[in-house]
Amino acid sequence: MKHRLFFLGIFFSHYVVLSYAKFDLIEIPYWTAGKTMVIEGMVNGKAGDLIFDTGIPKMLLNQKHVGNSEVFKNKEFAGFQSINGANHNGGMSLVLLQIRGFSKKVGADIVDLGTVEEHKGINILAIVGIDLFKKYELEIDGFSKVIRLYRLSKKGNRIVQEKTSLPSLTIPFDNKGHLPCISTQWNGRTLRLGLDTGAEAHVLNHDIYETSKDRFDEVHTVCMVDLNGKPSKVLATEVDGIKIGYIEVPSTETLFMPNITDYGGLSSKKVQGLLGFAFFQHFRMALNFKKKEFSLWKRELVGLQ
Repeated sequence: MKHRLFFLGIFFSHYVVLSYAKFDLIEIPYWTAGKTMVIEGMVNGKAGDLIFDTGIPKMLLNQKHVGNSEVFKNKEFAGFQSINGANHNGGMSLVLLQIRGFSKKVGADIVDLGTVEEHKGINILAIVGIDLFKKYELEIDGFSKVIRLYRLSKKGNRIVQEKTSLPSLTIPFDNKGHLPCISTQWNGRTLRLGLDTGAEAHVLNHDIYETSKDRFDEVHTVCMVDLNGKPSKVLATEVDGIKIGYIEVPSTETLFMPNITDYGGLSSKKVQGLLGFAFFQHFRMALNFKKKEFSLWKRELVGLQ
């Protein structure tokens, strides 16, 4: 059986952030379109749906919503690399992004998001990436379907201390490029995996499949599609046993990518794969960018059944 999966993750060479609005805590509800997180927001006063994607650093503005915004064509300001390794240079526009109480002027790359809209069945104003939120602690609550932004003190502590359960675990994370990565354990080895809400499935380097074929059953072929609609056929199967500390990640379909280096130029020696959409729906997690700490809550610790 063949399946068709869509990947939003792309990596940029340049980005511009001009200003931040101040707040102590903002809660941003999200809903899901297929296997994608969608939030409501405004760009230059126009309201619409935004895709929230930790697999990209900045912001992609749908070219049909550029309006009267000035467009810069200089390659120094724009350009990205798709999941298939192709480089693209497009225009960039300075826009005002507003998401509830969060407001920021940013440089957004202008991209044709028609392929994404067709796949998701929604109209997309823009895609927002993780670098826009790195001055805060970013919490993604898969149980309540809420994204929370906490303003931090100089020491990296939340200004607002909510009455909530302590995390199940807290471990260090680092960035490979813009991508936040954590250490996981699987089959007696350590894997560095990136956290990518824009990936519809988990991803592991194909070398892991080649050296551990006896661990996998019912391997099949899927069609992976990038932002530009370019397909790539890869092997896929259910993978279980991935652990973060003592917490096991629920088994889910995982793709084996032949050249993970094509995924925005990531080195397979530094990053062996990605935890995609399903991971974020099973947990509540937080990234404290000042302390470089990743925290994880299991379902029973947040009082949900």
